[in-house]
Amino acid sequence: MRIFKIFLLVLLNFVLFGCNKVQKNINSSDSDIKTTEKVDFDLSSMKPNMVYAQVFDMLVSPETYENKIIRMKGNFEIYDASEFMGKSYAVIIYDALACCQQGIEFRYDFGEKFPEKGSEITVTGKFVLSEIEPGISYNFVQADSVEF
Repeated sequence: MRIFKIFLLVLLNFVLFGCNKVQKNINSSDSDIKTTEKVDFDLSSMKPNMVYAQVFDMLVSPETYENKIIRMKGNFEIYDASEFMGKSYAVIIYDALACCQQGIEFRYDFGEKFPEKGSEITVTGKFVLSEIEPGISYNFVQADSVEF
């Protein structure tokens, strides 16, 4: 029990002191769209272990991040989520030793140009928390821009 309490304190420390609030211009490499947004959680500027802890917190406490602007960097993944949802995209984020990974799903209209599977991308967008059916929550980032 004591180890669990220490782990929670360390994780809380990461969450409280690892967040970066930054305002930057974002250019998508595939379009001429230029947006300026306040980024609430810039995971792309954090060290790998901090990012991993932040993503873990996003999965455990998604209501904290609802409607916040998230910027994240990782490897692009595309997969078939299910028959009713079709293709899904995710940013795969590794810890410092690259032994553990977590993914955050995002939605974005790529049009005809997709990044290569496994290539590094940076996604910026709003964290959305929804409910598929009562009691089953579902969260993703509605991307405004994807850089690759």
